[in-house]
Amino acid sequence: MKIFTSGSETGSVDKGQEDVAKKESGFYKKIIVKISGGLFFLLVWYLLSCFDDSALILPSPLRVLRDFFVMVFSSDFWSDCGFSFLRCFSAFLISAFFAFIAGLWWGLYPFWRDFFSFFLNVIKSTPVIALILLSVFWFGAGFVPVFAGFLMSFPVITEAIIGALDKFPLNMVEVCREFRLNGFSRLFKVYIPYITLPFLNAANTSLGIVWKVVVAGEVISIPGRGLGASLVESKNQIDISGVFSSALAVVVFCWITAGLFSVLIKRFKPEKYVFPG
Repeated sequence: MKIFTSGSETGSVDKGQEDVAKKESGFYKKIIVKISGGLFFLLVWYLLSCFDDSALILPSPLRVLRDFFVMVFSSDFWSDCGFSFLRCFSAFLISAFFAFIAGLWWGLYPFWRDFFSFFLNVIKSTPVIALILLSVFWFGAGFVPVFAGFLMSFPVITEAIIGALDKFPLNMVEVCREFRLNGFSRLFKVYIPYITLPFLNAANTSLGIVWKVVVAGEVISIPGRGLGASLVESKNQIDISGVFSSALAVVVFCWITAGLFSVLIKRFKPEKYVFPG
């Protein structure tokens, strides 16, 4: 029994295979470019460190990596990581919760957006160091990094939600009116599903900001335990390699948490909840 296929079907299959091949080659090319950029940065770092034999100004990448692994196997390191992670997680959750409510509220009601615009612009314009120093007087040392992380990530998520609602398709407003959806139904069946993906993407972006600001808050407030406190301790001991190692730990944990959050976004596939426009 012979099976005949039309030329159009064969052409579509070949085109699909070509598209898959192009995507795969583009993906691998992107990976190679990123790895090349990282290796180039490490090479420049190594060459510059060769001019400093004492390693007091710029230790070599190998020395920083060695000190990093020594630090990883110490009990104090994991204690510091635990405290910093709890502060980052707390700041992130608080910021995401209030930013979701504020972004939805201000995005749907322009009057309140204009009313709170001064407050939002002040937060965006104020240097993070000033906010941290002020919060030192207002709160205890342990809560200062959480408060600073909240303030810095709050505008990022809020404005992403507002921007998404500004692009809400007008035809969907007419559909809601035709189906006579009340305010409660519109909120939970239309608006919240529509902003889910922009909210999650903005939250993922703000996660890196939270890590940096929380550690900066720990450096200034010195709460006792935390990666920021480890940075201060290394600085006081004039251990430049220790400073680099602690900073590397912050970068690694920031990458891990951001990567896990990205995986969660893809796993839950929030785009399927987006109301069609």
